[in-house]
Amino acid sequence: KVDELGGLKELLTRLEEKRTALAAYLNESDVDHLVVADVGDIMEGFENTAQQRTTNCLSLQDQVDCAATEFWKTIRLCESYAPVDVLSIPSNHCQWRKKKDLLGKPCDDWGIHISKRLENLNNEAGLDVKFHRPASEWDEALAFEVRGTKLGLAHGHQAANPDKVKDWW
Repeated sequence: KVDELGGLKELLTRLEEKRTALAAYLNESDVDHLVVADVGDIMEGFENTAQQRTTNCLSLQDQVDCAATEFWKTIRLCESYAPVDVLSIPSNHCQWRKKKDLLGKPCDDWGIHISKRLENLNNEAGLDVKFHRPASEWDEALAFEVRGTKLGLAHGHQAANPDKVKDWW
């Protein structure tokens, strides 16, 4: 997406800086388990709003490829420190939509697609990573328990605005 933060080059630079900072943090930490979450909008569809057609600097296919590549780099980095659980949920900018209308199931979603492809790649690579997605293709939220703490993931598009998320929850 191209906006006040720049374009693809600036995004890739920020992601690399964040991974470097994460590695530095993990080097100083005593971790034995990590959770990495895609909470939605890992890429930007073209159908949700008219503005999306002018704010994308990559085609849909190139966005999926770029998002998968960058997410895989983060997962591999984390796995080099500890076992990893990867959580992914659907979101409005990744779902199969025509304007505001959902065309398929909620999990007909590019982020979920990326998660499934990376899980296949992980199975071939044999890394200590487990992937988790909603229990049903009709679900848009995911509950995950780690050491007695329950995490709930849901993308914000389910509430009318940020102030309404508490009411929705």
